[in-house]
Amino acid sequence: NDTRIVLLVRDPAWAFAYWEIAGSTLEELGVDEEDLDLVLRVTGSADPQFNGAQQFDIPVQPHDRNWYINLPKPETYYWIDLIFRGDEGEHRLAESNTILVPPGGLSDAYQDSVSASDHVIAYSGLDKLQVTSFGDPVPQRILGLMDEHF
Repeated sequence: NDTRIVLLVRDPAWAFAYWEIAGSTLEELGVDEEDLDLVLRVTGSADPQFNGAQQFDIPVQPHDRNWYINLPKPETYYWIDLIFRGDEGEHRLAESNTILVPPGGLSDAYQDSVSASDHVIAYSGLDKLQVTSFGDPVPQRILGLMDEHF
C-alpha cells in the first residue's frame, strides 16, 4: 500500500515498469482511482550527471499497473516519473530507480566468426531456437516452407 514505481531492464531495447498508488495518495489528491489521468514520464540521458536529458510521456489508464517501454537508445541512463495530471496541474506521484541500459548488438568476437545470415538469425532471436546458418541463400526456400504449412 505504497505509492511507488520500479523500472527494470529487459534488454537493450526494452524496459519494464510496474507501479502502485496508495489509497492515501488518492485521498490527498481528492480523486477516485477511475478518474486518474496518469502518464509515465520517461527521462533518458547518456551522461551519468544527467546533462542533456530528454523526455517523452506515455499515457496510461487508471487500472494499468505495469508497462513495457521501448527505449530509444542503448547505453543510456533512464528513469520514470509517475505523473498525475489534474485541474491544478501536474503532480509527481513517484520516481523510479535509475537504470543503465546495456549496449545493443553482437560482440566483435562473435561477429567475426559468423556469416551474414547468422547475424540476421541472431538479431531476430532465432538463435535461441538453435537454428544455425542455412548455407547458401535459396530465394525459393521461403515459398517452399510456406507451401508445407499452408
